[in-house]
Amino acid sequence: MGNLKINGSESYYESHDACGKAIVFLHGNSLSSKTFKYQFKDSRLNQFRLVSFDFPGHGNSFWSKHPKKDYSLFGLRDFIVEALEKLNITNYIFAGHSLGGHVAIECLPFVNNCRGIIIWGTPPTRLPLETSKLFYPNPDISLFYKSGLKKNEMEKLGKLILNAESANLIEAEIKKTDPNFRDQFPKSLAEGELSDEISLLANAGIPVAILHGKNDPMVRVDYLEKLNLSNLWKSKILILNEAGHSMQMDSYVRFNRIIFEFATSVFNGQ
Repeated sequence: MGNLKINGSESYYESHDACGKAIVFLHGNSLSSKTFKYQFKDSRLNQFRLVSFDFPGHGNSFWSKHPKKDYSLFGLRDFIVEALEKLNITNYIFAGHSLGGHVAIECLPFVNNCRGIIIWGTPPTRLPLETSKLFYPNPDISLFYKSGLKKNEMEKLGKLILNAESANLIEAEIKKTDPNFRDQFPKSLAEGELSDEISLLANAGIPVAILHGKNDPMVRVDYLEKLNLSNLWKSKILILNEAGHSMQMDSYVRFNRIIFEFATSVFNGQ
């Protein structure tokens, strides 16, 4: 663990060094690298170099003085591209949860050494953006984009993200997030700071694994199943029946097996 200076500001990251082959974990909106605690404790996954970052405005990273730039999908993309360069991570796969999955996809045209990408809780976007096709009509989703959250609203947001077992951790991470992030981020999307992520994945030339928790209250599985990606790993969406939106925590045993299989196959060129 440590801090990186990016654009003059301190950013937090965790890294377990094993070998040059890395898994780069990217977290969701209002969360942090702590949501990958079960992956960092897994002995099989620790055969790889595990790395995770706290996005600007999240966890132990800086709160931005330039939110319009930093609190956008393109700003997060640029942050990760620079972080990878500073840590000399040159042979890796992306593992992105929710917002982190979108950030990983957006990075693909700007990096040269990504060997594969695995995402969950992340419906890759088409343009023009139609959120009703990506997400179920759950009114609590709007809380991801509300700056000042009351106690009961934090609880509602926590239930969307994870099951009750880890409610305290999730609420703590939500509290640590710069409220301005949730306000600024949707404004950046409205201003067009978003790519056609289906095209980015299709043109990346790397294996793409898409996982879905059957109990996810947000992401529409019918949308995912209609994706037509020739580079989709195992040629299908992998559905975990016991999982919700954050399978890296609420179904980590099976999730870790899948990510280990994916990483092993990708790095072995299978």
